[in-house]
Amino acid sequence: MHRNVGALARLAASIVIAATAASAQAMAFLPGDSYTSDYSSRTINHYDASGKFVDSLVVPSSYGSEVRGLAFGQDHLLYAVTSTGSNFHVIALDQTGHVQHTYSGPGYVGGNISSGKITFGADGRFYVAAANNLVEFKTGTPTGKVIHTANQVFDSALLPSGDILELSAYGIDELTADGAFVRAINGTWLVDARGIAYDAATNDIYVSMLGYSGEFFRLMRLDGTTGKVEKDVNFWYADDLYLTSNDRLLVGSRTLAPEFFDLDLNPLGALGTKQQMFVTQAPVAVPEPSTLALFALGMLAVLGVARRRPAGMSTR
Repeated sequence: MHRNVGALARLAASIVIAATAASAQAMAFLPGDSYTSDYSSRTINHYDASGKFVDSLVVPSSYGSEVRGLAFGQDHLLYAVTSTGSNFHVIALDQTGHVQHTYSGPGYVGGNISSGKITFGADGRFYVAAANNLVEFKTGTPTGKVIHTANQVFDSALLPSGDILELSAYGIDELTADGAFVRAINGTWLVDARGIAYDAATNDIYVSMLGYSGEFFRLMRLDGTTGKVEKDVNFWYADDLYLTSNDRLLVGSRTLAPEFFDLDLNPLGALGTKQQMFVTQAPVAVPEPSTLALFALGMLAVLGVARRRPAGMSTR
């Protein structure tokens, strides 16, 4: 069922992007495809489900000098964090490359090349890791606010409860959706941690860490309750993490092409061929009821034609 839904959603997205193909900045948002950016440019790259490069778009310079973190919102728009000097913007792009919404937030994301990752909450709110702050935004409100402060906040992840895991350079804290402290997860010694992802099915936390002597460039799986390290492997300058819909961990890097890993941290292959730090995936969404209805009508029409064929006529 999930495979059929994904195929329908991809077909619908393909039809939408074909209608806007005249725009040089158009980029299809296809379920299961991956999207990346880097601290060094305004380019967003698109890769298909096999990891092959498809196309790219360049964010206008009026929105900032660099594209940082990426995430898809519940409105099916692609949200991108851009560095704008002393603060930052979040822009929401549609498939034609047009900016539909713009948000501004406090925090100097340009101060560290790993800063500026974005996470969506369960209720449409989204969060940006900006310098020493976790900044909360509410859809429709153009300005964000700081809800928690720590030493170098680099990422966050959503928990099933609606709480947020905040990753700083030296620790993981669970916060409420409004930023109130719940608990610290102290099962491992983190040094220059950079990215975090959470698997609700297994209660595992995945973390990337630049590390320290003897523990450089680690990609780790932690117990979500105790924080104890269950497994760790080496991946050079691992940074942003994204847990895909088909249970793979996509890992961005400061120096390497992004890599897919299984949930036991075995490498599965690269995404493209060039270094990209920030990564995300277009979600596999369930089609609207109207889409399913049209599909059902089409299938009934096909069945009707088949039934009207004279006996013995080949269907090939």
